[in-house]
Amino acid sequence: MNDKYFWIDTDPGIDDAVAILWALNNNFNIVGCSAVAGNLGLNTTYTNLCALLDYKNKNIPAYYGASCACRGTQFTASEIHGTNLGPIVIEKKYEFKEHMFQGLINWFESNKDKKLNIIALGPLTNISTFLMHFPKYKEQIECLYIMGGGSYGNITQYGEFNFYSDVEAAYFVFNQGLNIVLSDLDITDNYAYILPEELDEYVSKQKIDNWVEQLLRFIIEREFGSRRALIYDACPIVYIKHSEHYTTEEVYVDIQLDGKTRGLSIYHKNELREKGETQNLIKIKRLTSVDHKKFINLLLDSFVL
Repeated sequence: MNDKYFWIDTDPGIDDAVAILWALNNNFNIVGCSAVAGNLGLNTTYTNLCALLDYKNKNIPAYYGASCACRGTQFTASEIHGTNLGPIVIEKKYEFKEHMFQGLINWFESNKDKKLNIIALGPLTNISTFLMHFPKYKEQIECLYIMGGGSYGNITQYGEFNFYSDVEAAYFVFNQGLNIVLSDLDITDNYAYILPEELDEYVSKQKIDNWVEQLLRFIIEREFGSRRALIYDACPIVYIKHSEHYTTEEVYVDIQLDGKTRGLSIYHKNELREKGETQNLIKIKRLTSVDHKKFINLLLDSFVL
C-alpha cells in the first residue's frame, strides 16, 4: 500500500465519511483529497472533508472542485445525509483555498515518474472536467476506483445517485480508456451493509470510534424501510486493501444518457467479444460480491479504540 499513491475525490456525506476515516486508519498513502457537490452542496462537502482530516490530525491537502454538474444542474440527498456531517455539527469554518485542478497538476508535474490511483466516491464532475482540460495526465493514472452506477437505480428506477447527478461526466470518464474498477449499488445492497443488530453486537464487545458509530446509527435511522447502514463508499476502499475477499468480473459497460433509463449502467458479458460487438463499449472490472460478515469485521475492526 505504501508504494501506491492515492487521491480521494468525494462528496461527504455519511458513507463517504466512514470510507475516508477507514482509509485514514489503514495507512493509505493519500496525497490529496478533493470535494465535489453531490450528497450535499460544495460548501458543506468541502467543510466535512476538511473536518474529517482534522479529526484524524492528518496533514493532507484538501481542495475544492465543482459546485454543480457539467450541465449546471444540482440536487442533493440531504434527506439521507442531513445538512451537516450527519449527526455531527461542524462548527469550524473552512474557506476554499485551492482548486483541485491545481492540486492534481502540481502532483503530476512533481511526480512524472509515478502513477496515481484516484478513488471517486461522488459524482464524476471533478474527474471529467479535469480530464477534459488536461488529457495528457491520463497516462499517469494507474487506476480509477469508482463508486457509482448499478443495474437499477436509487434516485429513479434506473438512475443511481452519483451517475444520475452528472451522467454526462460519468459517460465521459468511462470513455477515456482508463483502468477502472467499479463498485456499484448491487454489491452494497447485497453484501456491504450493516444491520442495527450487527452493529449492536459488535459494539457490545469493543468500543469503536465515536464519530463512526454516530454516523452508522444516523444512516440506519435515515434508510427509510431498509433499516440498515448501506456503506456504499467504503466498499471500493476496503477492496483496495482486501481484494482477496471479493469476487469480480470483467464486463463491458454502457451508461445510458437519456430518457427514463438515464444513469443506468448496462453490463455486457465477455461473450460479446466473440461476436465482435464490443467496439463501442467500455471494458471495466466490476466488484460483484464480498462476504458480508467479513466485510463488517474488516470495516469495524479498523475503528476499535
